[in-house]
Amino acid sequence: MGVRSTLLFAAVALCSASPALASAGGEGPVWSPDGTELAYIGPAPVLAVSKKTHTLTETHNLNRVLVVPVDGSSGPKAVASAPRSTTLAEVRWSAGGRFFYQVTDLFSLRSVDPATGTVTRIGTVGSTGGAGEAFTLSQDGTHVAYTAPCGCKLPQGNAVRVDGRALPRPAKADDEGPSFSPDASQVVFSRNGSIVVEPAAGGPVRALGPSGGQPVWSPDGQWVAFQGPKRQLEAIPLAGGPARTLVPARAYGSGVVSYSWSPDATALVFVTDTTLGIVDLFGAVTTYPLPGLRPGAKTPQWSPDGRSIAFTAIRKTADTDVRVYVIGADGTGLRRIA
Repeated sequence: MGVRSTLLFAAVALCSASPALASAGGEGPVWSPDGTELAYIGPAPVLAVSKKTHTLTETHNLNRVLVVPVDGSSGPKAVASAPRSTTLAEVRWSAGGRFFYQVTDLFSLRSVDPATGTVTRIGTVGSTGGAGEAFTLSQDGTHVAYTAPCGCKLPQGNAVRVDGRALPRPAKADDEGPSFSPDASQVVFSRNGSIVVEPAAGGPVRALGPSGGQPVWSPDGQWVAFQGPKRQLEAIPLAGGPARTLVPARAYGSGVVSYSWSPDATALVFVTDTTLGIVDLFGAVTTYPLPGLRPGAKTPQWSPDGRSIAFTAIRKTADTDVRVYVIGADGTGLRRIA
């Protein structure tokens, strides 16, 4: 058998016989509503033969939405994919088993129904919004809000769209990073660097006061967490009162980059370039030991029952080795999922 035939045979065997390739890392995990599965952005393995050394190498492009049982009872299955030349970003679990996801290279927000394979284009996504997300869903998964190009005279300007409809905005407003109230009747977002609230159907805008971005409404509707000007994590009560600094700027690495609320709204899980931790509303921080790992920038997510946290992590010795992990909220039981 010649060299070319041998390598071709090896490539076919590697693709068909190695289940690890189908789950070789990924990022941005989100929980199913019942907490039994995780959806994440994962790779489609691409095999290439070096003409110079005649060796087989494997590369990965994050271009598939994969779903895997948390208990490890089976391997991941693909529910959506994009061409290998493109990359997917965030994925969110929607109502009725659908998924919303972003095609980064095409600035496109889409949804897919796994039962039929039907893909629907929702709209064009602008700059990244809340907590590292380009879009957000309501708690019941029936509404979507996202940052979109405003199509106006403002250079690089953005608007907020709710279910495809642009919220009214002043001519020179730059709006981004929306997050729904628990009942989806209101949206909080950043307008020209300040945190504001507006009815989801459009209407009077209420400024909450502080400057910042990436606002996230708490599940109980009482608080809004946001990233302050120096990448500190803050929270402001909706009933009135000053914002609280929960994680000071540069307390852990270069500042907080992403975060999400616990289901009972008593704490947030956050990520810096060095640390994965949780903080309560009084600023008490607990960090998690991650031997040999550093957290990835994608938003960490609490399980629906509040007992576990799913997150992206990167091996300290390999910047491209991005994987999905789960850890108990008490800091025990760290394990790789994908």
